[in-house]
Amino acid sequence: MPSQSLYLSLSHNMLIGPLPEEVGSLINLVEFYVENNLLSGDIPETISQCQALQYIYLQGNAFQGSIPSSLGTLKDLQEIDLSSNNLSGYIPNFLEDFPNLYYLNLSFNNFVGEVTKHGVFANKSAFDIQGNQKLCGGLSILHLLPCSKQSPKEKHKNMALVVILSVTSFLIFSIFILYFLKTHYLSKSKKKDLLSSPECVPSDPRVNISYSELANATDGFSEQWIISAGSSGSVYRARLQAKNDNNEKLVAVKVINLQDSEALRSSFVECEATKNLRHRNVIKIITLCLSTDSRGNESNAIVYEYMPNGSLDDWLHHKKDSKNLGFGRRLSIAIDMASALDYIHHHSGTPIIHCDIKASNILLDADMVACLGEFGLARFVEKNSGDSTQFRGTIGYACPEYGTGNMVSKYGDIYSYGILLLEMITGKRPTGDMFNDNLSLRDYVRRSMPYNVIDVLDERLLIEIEKHDASDEPHIKRTKLECASLMLEVGLLCSEEIPERRMRTRDIINELNGIREMFMQIT
Repeated sequence: MPSQSLYLSLSHNMLIGPLPEEVGSLINLVEFYVENNLLSGDIPETISQCQALQYIYLQGNAFQGSIPSSLGTLKDLQEIDLSSNNLSGYIPNFLEDFPNLYYLNLSFNNFVGEVTKHGVFANKSAFDIQGNQKLCGGLSILHLLPCSKQSPKEKHKNMALVVILSVTSFLIFSIFILYFLKTHYLSKSKKKDLLSSPECVPSDPRVNISYSELANATDGFSEQWIISAGSSGSVYRARLQAKNDNNEKLVAVKVINLQDSEALRSSFVECEATKNLRHRNVIKIITLCLSTDSRGNESNAIVYEYMPNGSLDDWLHHKKDSKNLGFGRRLSIAIDMASALDYIHHHSGTPIIHCDIKASNILLDADMVACLGEFGLARFVEKNSGDSTQFRGTIGYACPEYGTGNMVSKYGDIYSYGILLLEMITGKRPTGDMFNDNLSLRDYVRRSMPYNVIDVLDERLLIEIEKHDASDEPHIKRTKLECASLMLEVGLLCSEEIPERRMRTRDIINELNGIREMFMQIT
Protein backbone atom coordinates (compact mmCIF):
# COMPACT_ATOMS: atom_id res chain seq x y z
CA MET A 1 0.00 0.00 0.00
CA PRO A 2 1.26 3.50 -0.70
CA SER A 3 3.10 5.21 2.13
CA GLN A 4 0.75 8.17 1.70
CA SER A 5 -2.17 6.23 3.29
CA LEU A 6 -3.62 8.17 6.24
CA TYR A 7 -6.55 5.92 7.19
CA LEU A 8 -7.01 2.14 7.27
CA SER A 9 -10.04 0.28 8.64
CA LEU A 10 -10.43 -3.52 8.46
CA SER A 11 -12.78 -3.77 11.45
CA HIS A 12 -15.58 -6.28 12.02
CA ASN A 13 -14.39 -8.98 9.65
CA MET A 14 -13.09 -12.54 10.14
CA LEU A 15 -9.39 -11.86 9.53
CA ILE A 16 -7.09 -14.45 11.10
CA GLY A 17 -3.39 -14.85 11.81
CA PRO A 18 -0.84 -12.30 13.01
CA LEU A 19 -0.83 -8.61 12.22
CA PRO A 20 1.75 -8.32 9.40
CA GLU A 21 5.00 -6.55 10.25
CA GLU A 22 4.59 -4.67 6.96
CA VAL A 23 2.11 -2.40 8.76
CA GLY A 24 5.20 -0.36 9.57
CA SER A 25 5.42 0.61 5.90
CA LEU A 26 2.41 2.88 6.38
CA ILE A 27 4.66 5.61 7.70
CA ASN A 28 2.04 8.37 7.33
CA LEU A 29 -0.83 6.38 8.83
CA VAL A 30 -2.91 8.46 11.27
CA GLU A 31 -5.87 6.17 12.01
CA PHE A 32 -5.66 2.35 12.22
CA TYR A 33 -8.72 0.17 12.97
CA VAL A 34 -8.70 -3.65 12.99
CA GLU A 35 -11.02 -4.31 15.95
CA ASN A 36 -13.31 -7.34 16.22
CA ASN A 37 -11.46 -9.79 13.98
CA LEU A 38 -9.67 -13.06 14.84
CA LEU A 39 -6.12 -11.70 14.74
CA SER A 40 -3.57 -13.33 17.03
CA GLY A 41 0.12 -13.33 17.92
CA ASP A 42 2.14 -10.39 19.22
CA ILE A 43 1.55 -6.77 18.31
CA PRO A 44 4.45 -6.15 15.91
CA GLU A 45 7.24 -3.81 17.02
CA THR A 46 7.24 -2.33 13.51
CA ILE A 47 4.04 -0.45 14.27
CA SER A 48 6.32 2.18 15.82
CA GLN A 49 7.42 3.14 12.30
CA CYS A 50 3.99 4.74 11.80
CA GLN A 51 5.20 7.92 13.44
CA ALA A 52 2.07 9.93 12.58
CA LEU A 53 -0.27 7.43 14.27
CA GLN A 54 -2.92 9.05 16.50
CA TYR A 55 -5.73 6.47 16.72
CA ILE A 56 -5.14 2.73 17.14
CA TYR A 57 -7.98 0.26 17.73
CA LEU A 58 -7.00 -3.41 18.11
CA GLN A 59 -9.72 -4.55 20.54
CA GLY A 60 -11.76 -7.74 20.24
CA ASN A 61 -9.00 -9.95 18.82
CA ALA A 62 -6.67 -12.57 20.34
CA PHE A 63 -3.40 -10.64 20.50
CA GLN A 64 -1.01 -11.95 23.14
CA GLY A 65 2.29 -11.03 24.72
CA SER A 66 3.08 -7.60 26.10
CA ILE A 67 2.54 -4.11 24.72
CA PRO A 68 5.61 -3.53 22.52
CA SER A 69 8.09 -1.06 24.00
CA SER A 70 8.55 0.54 20.59
CA LEU A 71 5.02 1.95 20.93
CA GLY A 72 6.53 4.48 23.32
CA THR A 73 7.98 6.43 20.41
CA LEU A 74 4.52 7.35 19.05
CA LYS A 75 4.13 10.60 20.94
CA ASP A 76 1.13 11.79 18.91
CA LEU A 77 -1.19 8.97 20.07
CA GLN A 78 -4.59 10.25 21.23
CA GLU A 79 -6.74 7.09 21.42
CA ILE A 80 -5.63 3.51 22.14
CA ASP A 81 -8.00 0.55 22.52
CA LEU A 82 -6.41 -2.86 23.21
CA SER A 83 -9.34 -4.29 25.20
CA SER A 84 -10.64 -7.87 25.04
CA ASN A 85 -7.42 -9.56 23.93
CA ASN A 86 -4.98 -11.90 25.70
CA LEU A 87 -2.27 -9.33 26.39
CA SER A 88 -0.17 -9.76 29.52
CA GLY A 89 2.78 -8.35 31.42
CA TYR A 90 3.10 -4.96 33.08
CA ILE A 91 1.37 -1.82 31.85
CA PRO A 92 4.30 0.11 30.35
CA ASN A 93 5.29 3.39 32.02
CA PHE A 94 5.56 5.22 28.71
CA LEU A 95 1.76 5.36 28.44
CA GLU A 96 1.66 8.02 31.16
CA ASP A 97 4.10 10.17 29.17
CA PHE A 98 1.97 10.61 26.04
CA PRO A 99 1.02 14.33 26.07
CA ASN A 100 -2.10 14.04 23.88
CA LEU A 101 -3.51 10.67 25.04
CA TYR A 102 -7.06 11.14 26.30
CA TYR A 103 -8.55 7.65 25.77
CA LEU A 104 -6.93 4.36 26.79
CA ASN A 105 -8.77 1.04 27.07
CA LEU A 106 -6.81 -1.97 28.38
CA SER A 107 -9.80 -3.81 29.86
CA PHE A 108 -10.27 -7.60 29.81
CA ASN A 109 -6.68 -8.67 29.31
CA ASN A 110 -4.19 -10.28 31.70
CA PHE A 111 -2.05 -7.33 32.79
CA VAL A 112 -0.31 -7.47 36.17
CA GLY A 113 1.47 -5.09 38.53
CA GLU A 114 1.03 -1.52 39.64
CA VAL A 115 -1.21 1.07 38.00
CA THR A 116 0.31 4.53 38.08
CA LYS A 117 -1.56 7.71 39.01
CA HIS A 118 0.07 9.96 36.42
CA GLY A 119 -0.70 11.08 32.89
CA VAL A 120 -3.81 9.49 31.42
CA PHE A 121 -4.08 7.33 34.58
CA ALA A 122 -4.82 10.43 36.66
CA ASN A 123 -8.25 10.80 35.04
CA LYS A 124 -10.64 7.88 35.71
CA SER A 125 -12.87 8.81 32.77
CA ALA A 126 -9.92 8.65 30.36
CA PHE A 127 -8.92 5.00 30.83
CA ASP A 128 -10.41 1.56 31.49
CA ILE A 129 -8.53 -1.36 33.06
CA GLN A 130 -11.32 -3.56 34.42
CA GLY A 131 -11.17 -7.29 33.87
CA ASN A 132 -7.44 -7.47 34.71
CA GLN A 133 -7.52 -9.35 37.99
CA LYS A 134 -3.87 -8.94 39.02
CA LEU A 135 -3.49 -5.16 38.90
CA CYS A 136 -2.90 -3.13 42.05
CA GLY A 137 -2.50 0.47 43.22
CA GLY A 138 -3.81 3.31 41.05
CA LEU A 139 -6.47 5.85 41.95
CA SER A 140 -8.56 5.07 45.02
CA ILE A 141 -11.75 5.19 42.93
CA LEU A 142 -10.58 2.02 41.14
CA HIS A 143 -10.77 0.04 44.41
CA LEU A 144 -7.72 -2.03 43.51
CA LEU A 145 -5.69 -3.81 46.16
CA PRO A 146 -2.60 -1.96 47.40
CA CYS A 147 0.64 -3.11 45.81
CA SER A 148 2.93 -5.25 47.93
CA LYS A 149 6.37 -3.87 48.75
CA GLN A 150 7.82 -7.28 49.59
CA SER A 151 10.98 -8.66 48.09
CA PRO A 152 10.72 -11.57 45.62
CA LYS A 153 11.94 -14.03 48.28
CA GLU A 154 9.34 -12.83 50.75
CA LYS A 155 6.68 -13.08 48.07
CA HIS A 156 7.60 -16.70 47.35
CA LYS A 157 7.54 -17.54 51.07
CA ASN A 158 4.19 -15.86 51.56
CA MET A 159 2.82 -17.53 48.46
CA ALA A 160 3.82 -20.93 49.80
CA LEU A 161 2.21 -20.07 53.14
CA VAL A 162 -0.97 -18.95 51.39
CA VAL A 163 -1.12 -22.20 49.41
CA ILE A 164 -0.65 -24.31 52.55
CA LEU A 165 -3.26 -22.35 54.49
CA SER A 166 -5.68 -22.49 51.53
CA VAL A 167 -5.37 -26.26 51.16
CA THR A 168 -5.72 -26.76 54.92
CA SER A 169 -8.77 -24.49 55.06
CA PHE A 170 -10.34 -26.26 52.10
CA LEU A 171 -9.89 -29.67 53.74
CA ILE A 172 -11.33 -28.45 57.03
CA PHE A 173 -14.24 -26.80 55.22
CA SER A 174 -14.92 -29.95 53.17
CA ILE A 175 -14.92 -32.13 56.30
CA PHE A 176 -17.29 -29.70 57.99
CA ILE A 177 -19.68 -29.68 55.02
CA LEU A 178 -19.72 -33.47 54.82
CA TYR A 179 -20.32 -33.73 58.55
CA PHE A 180 -23.10 -31.14 58.36
CA LEU A 181 -24.84 -32.88 55.47
CA LYS A 182 -24.61 -36.24 57.16
CA THR A 183 -25.81 -35.12 60.58
CA HIS A 184 -28.35 -32.49 59.56
CA TYR A 185 -29.95 -34.10 56.52
CA LEU A 186 -29.08 -37.77 56.49
CA SER A 187 -29.02 -38.79 60.15
CA LYS A 188 -32.45 -40.35 59.76
CA SER A 189 -31.30 -42.66 56.99
CA LYS A 190 -30.49 -45.35 59.57
CA LYS A 191 -34.15 -45.70 60.38
CA LYS A 192 -36.08 -48.22 58.35
CA ASP A 193 -39.20 -46.15 57.88
CA LEU A 194 -37.81 -42.74 56.93
CA LEU A 195 -40.32 -42.08 54.19
CA SER A 196 -42.93 -41.07 56.73
CA SER A 197 -40.81 -38.16 58.02
CA PRO A 198 -38.30 -36.88 55.47
CA GLU A 199 -36.32 -33.67 55.74
CA CYS A 200 -38.17 -31.10 53.64
CA VAL A 201 -37.36 -27.43 53.20
CA PRO A 202 -40.47 -25.77 51.76
CA SER A 203 -40.22 -22.35 50.12
CA ASP A 204 -43.77 -21.80 51.36
CA PRO A 205 -44.21 -22.74 55.06
CA ARG A 206 -47.79 -23.80 54.33
CA VAL A 207 -46.53 -26.53 52.01
CA ASN A 208 -45.83 -29.95 53.47
CA ILE A 209 -45.05 -32.69 50.94
CA SER A 210 -43.43 -35.96 51.95
CA TYR A 211 -41.09 -37.94 49.77
CA SER A 212 -43.49 -40.89 49.86
CA GLU A 213 -46.18 -38.67 48.33
CA LEU A 214 -43.84 -37.81 45.48
CA ALA A 215 -43.05 -41.48 44.93
CA ASN A 216 -46.73 -42.42 44.92
CA ALA A 217 -47.60 -39.55 42.55
CA THR A 218 -45.08 -40.83 40.00
CA ASP A 219 -45.71 -44.58 40.37
CA GLY A 220 -42.37 -44.99 42.10
CA PHE A 221 -40.68 -42.51 39.73
CA SER A 222 -41.65 -44.54 36.70
CA GLU A 223 -40.13 -43.69 33.32
CA GLN A 224 -43.58 -42.98 31.89
CA TRP A 225 -43.75 -39.82 34.04
CA ILE A 226 -40.35 -38.43 32.94
CA ILE A 227 -40.45 -34.99 31.32
CA SER A 228 -36.71 -34.66 30.76
CA ALA A 229 -33.52 -36.37 31.85
CA GLY A 230 -29.86 -35.41 32.10
CA SER A 231 -26.65 -36.14 33.97
CA SER A 232 -27.81 -34.15 37.00
CA GLY A 233 -31.07 -36.08 37.36
CA SER A 234 -34.54 -36.61 35.90
CA VAL A 235 -37.63 -34.40 35.97
CA TYR A 236 -41.02 -36.07 36.50
CA ARG A 237 -44.58 -34.89 36.15
CA ALA A 238 -46.59 -35.67 39.27
CA ARG A 239 -50.20 -35.27 40.44
CA LEU A 240 -50.43 -34.41 44.12
CA GLN A 241 -53.61 -34.55 46.15
CA ALA A 242 -54.43 -31.19 47.73
CA LYS A 243 -54.56 -31.24 51.53
CA ASN A 244 -57.80 -29.35 52.00
CA ASP A 245 -59.94 -30.64 49.11
CA ASN A 246 -60.17 -33.36 46.54
CA ASN A 247 -58.46 -31.40 43.79
CA GLU A 248 -55.19 -32.58 42.29
CA LYS A 249 -52.23 -30.30 41.64
CA LEU A 250 -49.74 -30.90 38.85
CA VAL A 251 -46.10 -30.35 39.81
CA ALA A 252 -42.69 -31.06 38.33
CA VAL A 253 -40.30 -33.10 40.48
CA LYS A 254 -36.58 -33.07 39.82
CA VAL A 255 -34.82 -36.05 41.41
CA ILE A 256 -31.13 -35.23 41.83
CA ASN A 257 -28.44 -37.73 40.91
CA LEU A 258 -26.54 -37.94 44.21
CA GLN A 259 -23.63 -39.69 42.50
CA ASP A 260 -22.91 -36.36 40.81
CA SER A 261 -21.46 -34.01 43.44
CA GLU A 262 -21.90 -31.02 41.13
CA ALA A 263 -25.60 -31.83 40.68
CA LEU A 264 -26.05 -32.02 44.45
CA ARG A 265 -24.27 -28.71 44.94
CA SER A 266 -26.30 -27.00 42.22
CA SER A 267 -29.59 -28.19 43.78
CA PHE A 268 -28.74 -26.39 47.02
CA VAL A 269 -27.61 -23.32 45.06
CA GLU A 270 -30.88 -23.31 43.16
CA CYS A 271 -32.97 -23.48 46.30
CA GLU A 272 -30.90 -20.78 47.98
CA ALA A 273 -31.15 -18.52 44.94
CA THR A 274 -34.90 -18.86 44.37
CA LYS A 275 -36.40 -19.29 47.84
CA ASN A 276 -37.07 -15.56 48.24
CA LEU A 277 -37.85 -14.72 44.61
CA ARG A 278 -41.40 -13.60 43.88
CA HIS A 279 -41.96 -12.69 40.25
CA ARG A 280 -44.39 -13.92 37.60
CA ASN A 281 -41.51 -14.63 35.22
CA VAL A 282 -39.35 -16.64 37.64
CA ILE A 283 -40.09 -20.32 38.26
CA LYS A 284 -41.29 -21.07 41.78
CA ILE A 285 -39.74 -23.88 43.82
CA ILE A 286 -42.42 -25.37 46.05
CA THR A 287 -40.19 -27.49 48.27
CA LEU A 288 -36.91 -29.35 48.60
CA CYS A 289 -37.03 -32.87 50.02
CA LEU A 290 -34.07 -34.87 51.32
CA SER A 291 -34.83 -38.42 52.35
CA THR A 292 -34.26 -42.07 51.43
CA ASP A 293 -36.18 -44.38 49.17
CA SER A 294 -37.67 -47.73 50.11
CA ARG A 295 -34.29 -49.44 49.67
CA GLY A 296 -32.52 -47.08 52.02
CA ASN A 297 -30.84 -45.08 49.24
CA GLU A 298 -30.38 -41.38 49.87
CA SER A 299 -32.66 -39.19 47.77
CA ASN A 300 -32.92 -35.50 46.96
CA ALA A 301 -35.86 -33.97 45.10
CA ILE A 302 -36.92 -30.44 44.16
CA VAL A 303 -40.62 -29.75 43.54
CA TYR A 304 -41.46 -26.96 41.07
CA GLU A 305 -44.56 -25.43 39.64
CA TYR A 306 -45.57 -27.47 36.61
CA MET A 307 -45.17 -25.73 33.26
CA PRO A 308 -47.57 -27.53 30.86
CA ASN A 309 -46.13 -25.98 27.69
CA GLY A 310 -42.58 -27.16 28.30
CA SER A 311 -39.54 -25.12 27.38
CA LEU A 312 -38.92 -22.49 24.73
CA ASP A 313 -36.33 -24.85 23.25
CA ASP A 314 -39.12 -27.38 22.64
CA TRP A 315 -41.15 -24.85 20.71
CA LEU A 316 -38.25 -23.45 18.70
CA HIS A 317 -36.60 -26.72 17.74
CA HIS A 318 -38.69 -29.82 18.53
CA LYS A 319 -42.40 -29.13 18.20
CA LYS A 320 -44.32 -29.73 14.98
CA ASP A 321 -45.28 -26.81 12.77
CA SER A 322 -48.82 -27.06 14.10
CA LYS A 323 -47.46 -25.76 17.38
CA ASN A 324 -45.79 -22.77 15.86
CA LEU A 325 -44.65 -19.70 17.75
CA GLY A 326 -45.83 -16.56 16.01
CA PHE A 327 -43.89 -13.31 16.07
CA GLY A 328 -46.19 -11.73 18.67
CA ARG A 329 -45.72 -14.67 21.02
CA ARG A 330 -41.94 -14.59 20.65
CA LEU A 331 -41.95 -10.87 21.38
CA SER A 332 -43.98 -11.44 24.56
CA ILE A 333 -41.56 -14.16 25.70
CA ALA A 334 -38.62 -11.83 25.05
CA ILE A 335 -40.24 -9.15 27.23
CA ASP A 336 -40.99 -11.72 29.95
CA MET A 337 -37.34 -12.77 30.07
CA ALA A 338 -36.06 -9.19 30.09
CA SER A 339 -38.40 -8.53 33.03
CA ALA A 340 -37.09 -11.61 34.85
CA LEU A 341 -33.48 -10.48 34.38
CA ASP A 342 -34.29 -6.94 35.50
CA TYR A 343 -35.88 -8.39 38.64
CA ILE A 344 -33.09 -10.77 39.69
CA HIS A 345 -30.38 -8.21 38.84
CA HIS A 346 -31.89 -5.15 40.49
CA HIS A 347 -35.03 -5.81 42.55
CA SER A 348 -34.68 -9.15 44.36
CA GLY A 349 -32.75 -8.01 47.45
CA THR A 350 -29.28 -9.46 46.92
CA PRO A 351 -28.63 -9.25 43.15
CA ILE A 352 -28.46 -12.66 41.48
CA ILE A 353 -26.52 -13.58 38.32
CA HIS A 354 -28.21 -16.52 36.59
CA CYS A 355 -25.16 -17.64 34.54
CA ASP A 356 -27.10 -19.97 32.23
CA ILE A 357 -29.68 -18.06 30.18
CA LYS A 358 -30.76 -20.29 27.27
CA ALA A 359 -33.89 -21.53 25.54
CA SER A 360 -34.12 -24.83 27.45
CA ASN A 361 -34.13 -22.95 30.78
CA ILE A 362 -37.16 -20.83 29.81
CA LEU A 363 -40.41 -22.58 30.69
CA LEU A 364 -43.92 -21.75 29.49
CA ASP A 365 -47.07 -21.99 31.60
CA ALA A 366 -50.60 -22.75 30.41
CA ASP A 367 -51.02 -19.18 29.13
CA MET A 368 -47.59 -19.21 27.42
CA VAL A 369 -46.17 -16.82 30.01
CA ALA A 370 -42.42 -17.40 30.14
CA CYS A 371 -40.66 -18.22 33.42
CA LEU A 372 -36.92 -18.33 34.00
CA GLY A 373 -35.78 -21.58 35.63
CA GLU A 374 -32.71 -23.69 36.42
CA PHE A 375 -30.74 -21.53 38.87
CA GLY A 376 -28.15 -24.23 39.58
CA LEU A 377 -25.24 -22.08 38.34
CA ALA A 378 -26.51 -18.84 39.89
CA ARG A 379 -24.24 -16.53 41.87
CA PHE A 380 -25.03 -13.85 44.44
CA VAL A 381 -23.25 -10.61 43.59
CA GLU A 382 -22.46 -9.52 47.17
CA LYS A 383 -21.34 -12.98 48.27
CA ASN A 384 -19.07 -13.51 45.27
CA SER A 385 -18.09 -9.96 44.36
CA GLY A 386 -14.40 -10.85 44.50
CA ASP A 387 -14.56 -14.28 42.89
CA SER A 388 -13.28 -15.03 39.45
CA THR A 389 -14.90 -17.78 37.47
CA GLN A 390 -14.02 -20.70 35.32
CA PHE A 391 -16.14 -21.12 32.20
CA ARG A 392 -19.75 -20.80 33.33
CA GLY A 393 -22.92 -21.40 31.38
CA THR A 394 -23.52 -23.16 28.08
CA ILE A 395 -21.28 -22.99 25.02
CA GLY A 396 -22.87 -20.74 22.43
CA TYR A 397 -24.71 -18.65 25.01
CA ALA A 398 -21.89 -17.88 27.49
CA CYS A 399 -20.16 -14.52 27.13
CA PRO A 400 -16.54 -14.44 25.89
CA GLU A 401 -15.12 -12.94 29.08
CA TYR A 402 -16.17 -16.01 31.10
CA GLY A 403 -13.89 -18.08 28.91
CA THR A 404 -10.88 -16.09 30.12
CA GLY A 405 -11.64 -16.42 33.83
CA ASN A 406 -13.25 -13.04 34.50
CA MET A 407 -15.76 -12.44 37.29
CA VAL A 408 -19.40 -13.32 36.80
CA SER A 409 -21.45 -10.19 36.19
CA LYS A 410 -24.80 -8.92 35.01
CA TYR A 411 -23.14 -8.25 31.67
CA GLY A 412 -22.74 -12.01 31.22
CA ASP A 413 -26.49 -12.62 31.56
CA ILE A 414 -27.19 -9.78 29.12
CA TYR A 415 -24.87 -11.36 26.54
CA SER A 416 -26.66 -14.72 26.83
CA TYR A 417 -30.02 -12.95 26.55
CA GLY A 418 -28.84 -11.25 23.36
CA ILE A 419 -27.89 -14.60 21.82
CA LEU A 420 -31.28 -15.96 22.89
CA LEU A 421 -33.06 -13.12 21.04
CA LEU A 422 -31.11 -13.91 17.88
CA GLU A 423 -32.05 -17.57 18.23
CA MET A 424 -35.74 -16.73 18.69
CA ILE A 425 -35.92 -14.69 15.47
CA THR A 426 -33.65 -16.84 13.28
CA GLY A 427 -34.80 -20.21 14.63
CA LYS A 428 -31.17 -21.35 14.68
CA ARG A 429 -29.28 -22.71 17.66
CA PRO A 430 -26.04 -20.85 18.46
CA THR A 431 -24.38 -24.28 18.42
CA GLY A 432 -25.87 -25.36 15.09
CA ASP A 433 -23.81 -27.22 12.50
CA MET A 434 -23.36 -24.10 10.38
CA PHE A 435 -21.64 -22.23 13.23
CA ASN A 436 -17.98 -22.79 14.09
CA ASP A 437 -14.80 -20.85 14.88
CA ASN A 438 -15.16 -18.88 11.66
CA LEU A 439 -18.87 -18.05 11.92
CA SER A 440 -21.09 -17.49 14.94
CA LEU A 441 -24.83 -16.87 15.17
CA ARG A 442 -24.06 -13.25 15.99
CA ASP A 443 -21.84 -12.86 12.91
CA TYR A 444 -24.49 -14.55 10.78
CA VAL A 445 -27.11 -12.00 11.86
CA ARG A 446 -24.77 -8.99 11.84
CA ARG A 447 -23.86 -9.56 8.19
CA SER A 448 -27.53 -9.37 7.19
CA MET A 449 -28.20 -6.06 8.94
CA PRO A 450 -29.92 -3.84 8.10
CA TYR A 451 -30.92 -4.60 4.50
CA ASN A 452 -31.06 -8.39 4.24
CA VAL A 453 -32.95 -9.31 7.40
CA ILE A 454 -35.34 -11.51 5.47
CA ASP A 455 -32.43 -13.85 4.66
CA VAL A 456 -31.93 -14.86 8.32
CA LEU A 457 -35.53 -15.08 9.56
CA ASP A 458 -36.93 -18.33 10.90
CA GLU A 459 -38.81 -19.98 8.03
CA ARG A 460 -41.97 -20.12 10.14
CA LEU A 461 -41.82 -16.36 10.76
CA LEU A 462 -41.13 -15.82 7.08
CA ILE A 463 -44.29 -17.72 6.15
CA GLU A 464 -46.25 -15.61 8.64
CA ILE A 465 -44.87 -12.40 7.13
CA GLU A 466 -45.16 -13.41 3.46
CA LYS A 467 -48.89 -14.13 3.74
CA HIS A 468 -49.39 -10.36 4.00
CA ASP A 469 -47.69 -9.81 0.64
CA ALA A 470 -51.04 -9.23 -0.99
CA SER A 471 -51.54 -5.79 -2.46
CA ASP A 472 -54.02 -4.79 0.22
CA GLU A 473 -51.66 -5.60 3.14
CA PRO A 474 -48.12 -4.57 2.18
CA HIS A 475 -47.86 -2.28 5.20
CA ILE A 476 -48.36 -5.25 7.55
CA LYS A 477 -45.45 -7.11 5.95
CA ARG A 478 -43.23 -4.03 6.18
CA THR A 479 -44.12 -3.47 9.83
CA LYS A 480 -43.45 -7.08 10.81
CA LEU A 481 -40.12 -7.04 9.01
CA GLU A 482 -39.21 -3.82 10.80
CA CYS A 483 -40.19 -5.31 14.17
CA ALA A 484 -38.07 -8.41 13.49
CA SER A 485 -35.15 -6.22 12.42
CA LEU A 486 -35.42 -4.14 15.60
CA MET A 487 -35.46 -7.28 17.76
CA LEU A 488 -32.34 -8.56 16.03
CA GLU A 489 -30.72 -5.17 16.63
CA VAL A 490 -31.48 -5.47 20.35
CA GLY A 491 -29.93 -8.95 20.30
CA LEU A 492 -26.77 -7.62 18.66
CA LEU A 493 -26.47 -4.74 21.13
CA CYS A 494 -26.91 -7.11 24.08
CA SER A 495 -24.22 -9.46 22.74
CA GLU A 496 -21.49 -6.89 22.11
CA GLU A 497 -17.98 -8.23 22.73
CA ILE A 498 -17.14 -5.47 25.22
CA PRO A 499 -19.37 -5.90 28.31
CA GLU A 500 -19.88 -2.19 29.00
CA ARG A 501 -21.37 -1.67 25.56
CA ARG A 502 -24.21 -4.09 26.22
CA MET A 503 -27.71 -2.79 26.92
CA ARG A 504 -29.13 -2.43 30.42
CA THR A 505 -32.21 -4.46 31.33
CA ARG A 506 -34.41 -1.40 31.73
CA ASP A 507 -33.40 -0.14 28.27
CA ILE A 508 -34.09 -3.60 26.81
CA ILE A 509 -37.60 -3.60 28.28
CA ASN A 510 -38.31 -0.09 27.00
CA GLU A 511 -37.06 -0.96 23.52
CA LEU A 512 -39.08 -4.19 23.32
CA ASN A 513 -42.21 -2.47 24.62
CA GLY A 514 -41.81 0.08 21.84
CA ILE A 515 -41.58 -2.75 19.31
CA ARG A 516 -44.71 -4.32 20.80
CA GLU A 517 -46.64 -1.04 20.45
CA MET A 518 -45.63 -0.92 16.78
CA PHE A 519 -46.68 -4.56 16.33
CA MET A 520 -50.04 -4.05 18.08
CA GLN A 521 -51.00 -1.39 15.55
CA ILE A 522 -51.25 -4.03 12.81
CA THR A 523 -52.92 -6.80 14.83
